[in-house]
Amino acid sequence: MKNIIAFLLLLQVVSVCTAQSFTVTVMDGYGSGTFSAGDTVHVWAREMDQSTVFINWTGDSSLLFHANEWHTSFVMPANDVSFQANYETISGSLSFESIMGADTLKPVLYHFPQDPVGVVFLFHGTGASYNIWVKSADYLQMVKDLVYHNFAIIITEAEEVTTQTEIVQDNNLRWLTDSIYIFENFNVDIQNIHALLDTFEARGLISPTLDKFAIGMSNGAIFSGTVSNALGFKAAVPYCASGVLAAYVNTSTATQWCMAKYDDNPNVGVSGYNNALGLSNLLADRGICTKETYVHDRSPIYPQIFLRTNYLTLPQSVAIYNELANFGFLDTINGYTYMNIFSEELFSIVDPTYPVLYALKNGNPTVYIAVRSVMDVTNAGHKFFSEHNKRTIDFLINQCDLADGTNETHLSTFPKIYPNPGAEFLNIEVKNQPEFSVNIFNYLGQLMMHTNNKSQLNVSSLADGLYFIEIEIGDEVFTEKFIKK
Repeated sequence: MKNIIAFLLLLQVVSVCTAQSFTVTVMDGYGSGTFSAGDTVHVWAREMDQSTVFINWTGDSSLLFHANEWHTSFVMPANDVSFQANYETISGSLSFESIMGADTLKPVLYHFPQDPVGVVFLFHGTGASYNIWVKSADYLQMVKDLVYHNFAIIITEAEEVTTQTEIVQDNNLRWLTDSIYIFENFNVDIQNIHALLDTFEARGLISPTLDKFAIGMSNGAIFSGTVSNALGFKAAVPYCASGVLAAYVNTSTATQWCMAKYDDNPNVGVSGYNNALGLSNLLADRGICTKETYVHDRSPIYPQIFLRTNYLTLPQSVAIYNELANFGFLDTINGYTYMNIFSEELFSIVDPTYPVLYALKNGNPTVYIAVRSVMDVTNAGHKFFSEHNKRTIDFLINQCDLADGTNETHLSTFPKIYPNPGAEFLNIEVKNQPEFSVNIFNYLGQLMMHTNNKSQLNVSSLADGLYFIEIEIGDEVFTEKFIKK
């Protein structure tokens, strides 16, 4: 009799557990599965060729944190949900030409649609060149998204890269960004950008009054602020680097910084994040449009992820994923697989022990580098990332313009978080914004708490340590560090 009762109780437990599981269906993308209410769930668009762009998610898209980004997440409700990834084909491609700069012929990729929204300059990082924007998946995705939104695009490279000669003797080939180079008269890189603008204006491809923008990665991020200040660009978005203070003291360029949470570049890291915050606050104090610094977090990987390189077949992508799993380079956190901290070893000790990656590295280094880049992006390292593209483009188009037509800096809606450090209660003060959501993540990127429209949170149950608080107000996302003690 006791055995029968125990069996019936077990059936009840199983029934309850089953009732609490719900299905996510992702069409033309990845992320389908079964989850419990309250789980953080990720969805991804599928891989795309060079003429295809992701547009948005439809279906139960109101649940998504960012329904226009190709990778996003949501908190699972107590019901089945479905999402449809939508794509479009873009027309028009980048043209290549060698065009005279200030002193040398510059390699230039460009795209000029009819009636462009504006012209965007894309700047590479240290050691790279102009073609990184068409060789790497995340860079190329930005190019395609800009084409879709009808921007003109100009891509060139640093003078040191073109001439293969250092102007600044620092054992690197890159853009001139030291404070002594903030003025055009002393900076050949700024002179080159000016010369390209003059050339395309003389050809009638762009108007002298067309709005000009800059997006840059790493050293190119620093240069984006420098050249934008010197030439009066309307907006700039630096990735994975802050900037030179002298370039922001008098600039009128609206700026949005995008940083990586686990940036491993010794010149960036936490200090780079703090510098970006400082420059953002400097602009805000001067009444210049700036959005709060966005911080890119780690993201899960999945067997098909390496298809994003556009070099591999599905079996090859799955083989790489399985090799990472088999040799202990993946961690499982909340049901998702992440590259772990030991995965960096792959980049220095890849040998026949890892047959798939070894064959790739020795047989096709270009593909190996592309695969490595995908790994780095998911680890929120010092890499350009495409998961913020639509918000970046929205910033270029609108800067700080709000729906009601007003123009305010981020301080008008910038939330206050206190006390910080804190032990029991955390206050969230958001002015004139009755609707907002709060996510608290630990240092591993795990969602620890989610609330809507609550101005005071009980954080006493959180373990002591560092957390990241993400506050979403409309289309804006603010990220702040919080120390629980």
